[in-house]
Amino acid sequence: MNKKHATLNNYILGKTLGAGYHAKVKLASFNGQQVAAKIFKSTHSLASNMKTLKHEIGVMQKLNHPNLVNLVEVIPNGTYTKKNGQTYEALGIILEYCAGGELFEYVANSGRFSEEVARAYFHQLIDALEYLHNNNIAHRDLKPENLLFDSQFNLKVADFGFATLMEGKDGNGLLKTCLGTESYMAPEIHAKLPYNGSSVDLFAAAIILFIMYAGTPPFSKADPKDPYYKLMCTNRHDTFWQAHLKNKGSENFFSQSFMDLINSLLAHDSVQRPSLAEVKSHPWYNGPVASMEEIRQQFLVRYNAVQAAIEKERLVKQEQKLKEKAKEGGNMMFAGANKFRSGNDNVDEFAGLDQAFNLLSVQRQLRDAEKDEETTSQLKTVADAEYVFKYLLKKHGEFCTKAEPSDKYYKIKFVGVDNNSNPLEFTAEIKKVDEEVNVLDFQKVRGSALPYFETINKIKEQVAAF
Repeated sequence: MNKKHATLNNYILGKTLGAGYHAKVKLASFNGQQVAAKIFKSTHSLASNMKTLKHEIGVMQKLNHPNLVNLVEVIPNGTYTKKNGQTYEALGIILEYCAGGELFEYVANSGRFSEEVARAYFHQLIDALEYLHNNNIAHRDLKPENLLFDSQFNLKVADFGFATLMEGKDGNGLLKTCLGTESYMAPEIHAKLPYNGSSVDLFAAAIILFIMYAGTPPFSKADPKDPYYKLMCTNRHDTFWQAHLKNKGSENFFSQSFMDLINSLLAHDSVQRPSLAEVKSHPWYNGPVASMEEIRQQFLVRYNAVQAAIEKERLVKQEQKLKEKAKEGGNMMFAGANKFRSGNDNVDEFAGLDQAFNLLSVQRQLRDAEKDEETTSQLKTVADAEYVFKYLLKKHGEFCTKAEPSDKYYKIKFVGVDNNSNPLEFTAEIKKVDEEVNVLDFQKVRGSALPYFETINKIKEQVAAF
């Protein structure tokens, strides 16, 4: 008997690669070719979907470059057939499939890149930007999550939802819309000033270069009030670089040419930043690069490590969901895949928490989880909500300086700092999926993405290993 698959027209749909408000992206195949199908949800009106799609499609239809995620096909009136045979009309775009995953995952899960590898990928990023800018297009949302690797670990720039013509609405070469991702936005965007599309793309590219090589972001936000960016704004570059030498192992970790390039690209005054042509002529840019064969050999190891972490998380979720609750009488709580605890056991384990956080006077509500696709900021568990809630409060000192439990829901706000002493705040809430399964849902409130994901991944590992 053939296994049933969901389909979009002639494309067979597989696992979900990502999901957002407007659409979900699924692995798809047709005639043996793997692609990524971006499918706009039926919950939105066709008019709204078409408006959102029209802009992105309009940009992508003009483009084709080896370092871009290129458009394969547009499906304006497709038929989405679910596994159960139910059908509905769907809108979609078919894109190249990038089997290697996100650059973000590699830095977060397998560490920083060598200078030669970082330079090689910066070359590919600059090649993509040069092509875009020569075609009068600014990307405006460059970040590690939007840089993907194909099966040969070539870099591909993705997501053109914020892309626009460089000339601007007035035709004067200045853009005015304040958008992008906060950690990668240039200071003029934060200040809501008109800006040059090429300059802000290069600003974001410099932050990505810094992350690839240093393994951490240069600052939380390009705002003069940010403690790290303030040093650059006030010409205290030596102090900035000295602060980033922490845990680097050598006083010479950052070369003079690297620091000079970063200093110039991240200058507060956009007029002082180099053009793309000047970046390409810079001494650091023209230093030694790793060959793609060297990168492929190294990144196969990184890829296996990243996939092993993803697979481990998937298996833990699967095991947790399939485990049957044991009933040994009394007030029993399931606290993990292999361990049960009684209410009395929990009293001993969490002694003092009720008084420390004033928990006794509050009756909390376990909210239902939303039915959307699961994200990397979530962890499904069959552990009891009360147990997870108290466990996180007990362990909070291992990953933050302060925990603030909600007086209404099974939700905790964690406040702390990252390795660079920048503020980091996020929430964790336990919600109900069904009668057997809960989900631990994380939301970033403040801080950079990399340290946030590193922190919640550690928490998820602890909860999964109960």
